[in-house]
Amino acid sequence: MEFLKISAVIFIAVIVINSIPGVDKTISVLVSVSACVLILVHIIRRIGPVIELLKAMYAESVLGDFEIIFKCLGISLITQFVADVAADSGNKSLSNQMIFVGRAAIVALAMPLFAQVLELIGQLTR
Repeated sequence: MEFLKISAVIFIAVIVINSIPGVDKTISVLVSVSACVLILVHIIRRIGPVIELLKAMYAESVLGDFEIIFKCLGISLITQFVADVAADSGNKSLSNQMIFVGRAAIVALAMPLFAQVLELIGQLTR
């Protein structure tokens, strides 16, 4: 049912955006960003149980690397959201820069994991 609600919001936003292109592009961008934020807030509210499950898994985990994986996931989701909003508002170069920054942040954050993998490979090959 949530899927239908979100689909309806997107459908209405698309109709509004496409019906006012001659009036003002600023209004179209505001409608688009507002719809995106509305959907994002709705999704964040609905994933509470999933977050609680992940917290429980993290608490029971013996791996300290779980935190890095969650941070990388958060960075990727935020990066995609911001890049999409920038691209939709006509700023393709800012969208590309956001994607680049997100990738660089994930690589920097995941470096300890890469080092551990390389160390493990080195131990296995001996």
